[in-house]
Amino acid sequence: MAKDEYSWGKILQRRVMFKVGDLVRITKENVKFTKGYKQNFSTEIFQVVKAMQCMPQPVYELSDLQARPIEEKFYNYELVKVTISTN
Repeated sequence: MAKDEYSWGKILQRRVMFKVGDLVRITKENVKFTKGYKQNFSTEIFQVVKAMQCMPQPVYELSDLQARPIEEKFYNYELVKVTISTN
C-alpha cells in the first residue's frame, strides 16, 4: 500500500554541492521574484563545518571565520560559494 501512495512520482535526491572547508555566504531573505539593486547575500563569510545528506536535500552546518558555530542549518539554495584571492 505504501508503494501505491507514492507511485505518482519519484522524490529527487539532490547532491551535496559544498564540501567541508568551503567558504560561503548566506541569503539575507527568502523573498522570491523581487527586483532591486540591493545585495541578496550576507557580507560576512562563513565556513562549511559539516555537510549532511538528508532527504530530499542536503543540509549544512556553518561557522564564522573565528570558528564560532552558527545555530541554524542551511540548504543548497540558501548558500553561495565564495573564493578569496590572495592578491
